Amino acid sequence: MLPTIIWNVSITPIKAHYTLYKESVSDFLVRLCGIIGGIFAAVTIFESILRNGFCLIMPELNDTDADGPKPLRKGRVNDASSSVEMAP
Repeated sequence: MLPTIIWNVSITPIKAHYTLYKESVSDFLVRLCGIIGGIFAAVTIFESILRNGFCLIMPELNDTDADGPKPLRKGRVNDASSSVEMAP
Protein backbone atom coordinates (compact mmCIF):
# COMPACT_ATOMS: atom_id res chain seq x y z
CA MET A 1 0.00 0.00 0.00
CA LEU A 2 1.43 3.40 -1.03
CA PRO A 3 0.98 6.62 0.96
CA THR A 4 -1.61 8.88 -0.61
CA ILE A 5 -2.99 12.35 -0.09
CA ILE A 6 -6.69 12.84 -0.59
CA TRP A 7 -7.90 16.39 -1.11
CA ASN A 8 -11.62 17.01 -1.26
CA VAL A 9 -12.63 20.33 -2.73
CA SER A 10 -16.22 21.42 -2.50
CA ILE A 11 -17.14 24.26 -4.82
CA THR A 12 -20.26 25.89 -3.47
CA PRO A 13 -21.54 29.34 -4.27
CA ILE A 14 -20.98 31.97 -1.59
CA LYS A 15 -23.59 34.63 -1.11
CA ALA A 16 -22.32 38.10 -0.25
CA HIS A 17 -24.64 40.77 1.08
CA TYR A 18 -23.45 44.37 0.77
CA THR A 19 -24.99 47.22 2.68
CA LEU A 20 -24.01 50.77 1.84
CA TYR A 21 -24.41 53.50 4.42
CA LYS A 22 -23.05 56.98 4.84
CA GLU A 23 -20.51 57.34 7.64
CA SER A 24 -20.21 60.61 9.51
CA VAL A 25 -16.99 62.59 9.53
CA SER A 26 -16.50 62.03 13.27
CA ASP A 27 -16.77 58.24 12.85
CA PHE A 28 -14.22 58.40 10.04
CA LEU A 29 -11.79 60.48 12.13
CA VAL A 30 -12.13 58.12 15.12
CA ARG A 31 -11.35 55.11 12.92
CA LEU A 32 -8.45 56.93 11.25
CA CYS A 33 -6.94 57.93 14.62
CA GLY A 34 -7.32 54.34 15.83
CA ILE A 35 -5.46 53.02 12.80
CA ILE A 36 -2.67 55.59 13.13
CA GLY A 37 -2.35 54.96 16.88
CA GLY A 38 -2.20 51.19 16.35
CA ILE A 39 0.51 51.55 13.73
CA PHE A 40 2.47 53.88 16.02
CA ALA A 41 2.20 51.46 18.95
CA ALA A 42 3.26 48.47 16.85
CA VAL A 43 6.25 50.32 15.38
CA THR A 44 7.30 51.53 18.83
CA ILE A 45 7.20 47.99 20.22
CA PHE A 46 9.13 46.65 17.22
CA GLU A 47 11.74 49.42 17.52
CA SER A 48 12.17 48.77 21.23
CA ILE A 49 12.68 45.03 20.67
CA LEU A 50 15.14 45.76 17.86
CA ARG A 51 17.10 48.33 19.90
CA ASN A 52 17.31 46.09 22.97
CA GLY A 53 18.44 43.19 20.79
CA PHE A 54 21.22 45.27 19.26
CA CYS A 55 22.29 46.51 22.70
CA LEU A 56 22.59 42.90 23.88
CA ILE A 57 24.66 41.95 20.85
CA MET A 58 26.78 45.12 20.69
CA PRO A 59 27.02 46.79 24.13
CA GLU A 60 29.12 49.69 22.80
CA LEU A 61 25.99 51.05 21.08
CA ASN A 62 24.41 51.56 24.50
CA ASP A 63 26.66 54.54 25.38
CA THR A 64 24.78 57.81 25.41
CA ASP A 65 27.87 60.07 25.42
CA ALA A 66 29.76 60.70 22.21
CA ASP A 67 33.01 60.97 24.22
CA GLY A 68 32.72 57.41 25.47
CA PRO A 69 32.19 56.09 28.97
CA LYS A 70 33.50 58.22 31.80
CA PRO A 71 35.84 56.63 34.33
CA LEU A 72 34.73 56.19 37.93
CA ARG A 73 36.31 58.59 40.42
CA LYS A 74 37.16 57.57 43.90
CA GLY A 75 37.39 59.97 46.79
CA ARG A 76 35.94 63.41 47.10
CA VAL A 77 35.16 65.63 44.13
CA ASN A 78 34.72 69.37 44.73
CA ASP A 79 33.28 71.55 42.05
CA ALA A 80 31.82 75.02 42.30
CA SER A 81 28.40 73.59 41.40
CA SER A 82 28.30 70.43 43.53
CA SER A 83 30.11 68.27 46.01
CA VAL A 84 30.05 64.50 45.64
CA GLU A 85 31.64 62.00 47.95
CA MET A 86 31.89 58.44 46.75
CA ALA A 87 32.29 55.47 49.04
CA PRO A 88 35.28 53.18 48.41
